[in-house]
Amino acid sequence: MAKDNKQLKCVILTMRRENVILPNSLVAEIISVKDVDATGDHPDWYLGQMKWRGEDIPLLSFEGAGGDAVSGINLNTQAVVLYAVGKGDKVAEHPYIGLVM
Repeated sequence: MAKDNKQLKCVILTMRRENVILPNSLVAEIISVKDVDATGDHPDWYLGQMKWRGEDIPLLSFEGAGGDAVSGINLNTQAVVLYAVGKGDKVAEHPYIGLVM
């Protein structure tokens, strides 16, 4: 008789101050952050748009969204690129998001 194993493979990501557990299937790539366009009037947790594989993707701060101070981006800053999840035109328009790690 076959066992019904229901497992979800996850990755633990260390953001600037917190750890976040995400399913592997959400993670597209982990990259170094460069060339962030931070123009416009946005909340503190929205760091701007960055290029990834020829696309502009939004770069967000997990800690900033939680009310903590947002640290600046430097040459050592890394981000995780995630597949956006949801329905509707917004996901089709922005199929990826970046989170600062």
